[in-house]
Amino acid sequence: MASSSYYDAIYRKYQTDSSTLVDAVRRIRKGNPGYGYRTVTLALRNQGIVINHKAVCVS
Repeated sequence: MASSSYYDAIYRKYQTDSSTLVDAVRRIRKGNPGYGYRTVTLALRNQGIVINHKAVCVS
């Protein structure tokens, strides 16, 4: 690993998932257990939450 990448990783403040996003995804999945990440992303966008599909983790 390059030293610049190492120090960047040490001092970077990584974002954590917001609790509102996690709660919204859980509500959608609870009501529709067959939804995948694409459909959950679309449901969030319909609720006015603009989020990248990569941020939606469906387990």
